[in-house]
Amino acid sequence: MSNNRYRGPYRQSLLKLYSECPRKFRLLNVDGIEVEKEKTAPLIIGSNVHKLIHTFHKRESIDWRRGEIPYPVWEQVMELVNIYSNHNRGIEVIHSEVMFEFPINSYTITGTIDIVYRDNEGRTVLRDIKTDSTEPTADFLARDIQFSLYYLGAIRGLGIKPDLLVTCPQ
Repeated sequence: MSNNRYRGPYRQSLLKLYSECPRKFRLLNVDGIEVEKEKTAPLIIGSNVHKLIHTFHKRESIDWRRGEIPYPVWEQVMELVNIYSNHNRGIEVIHSEVMFEFPINSYTITGTIDIVYRDNEGRTVLRDIKTDSTEPTADFLARDIQFSLYYLGAIRGLGIKPDLLVTCPQ
């Protein structure tokens, strides 16, 4: 029997799902309908790119061997990580793959920010890394709940006020 209410915590991905389709949110997260989740190629690529970029920012060596990355996507993952690491060697990373949590009224909002760093002009930058080739427009980002929650998460959850919000495919 359903409790007719989601009890939280509210991750940015769940809030985005709710904003896109409240019925799907309810079926999955309130009613407990189980759906077999297929790991799609974009999901596998994204999760592995994020993991390897986090390794890069911890100044650990990246294992360029195939390892646990499935063969069909290995080459694309390595290409994206190589491009990223070649373009971002000099940034001063404050946080990489950092979790945040903050309250809004009686609700707890949680999430994970990809990277917070200081650029060469001394600005604090919050960056969301995208692994697809389509870069979101400024209008999209201004209305995107996920990016808005990252900003609030940095301020209210981490005590950092970003000067600049960016997203990039690399």
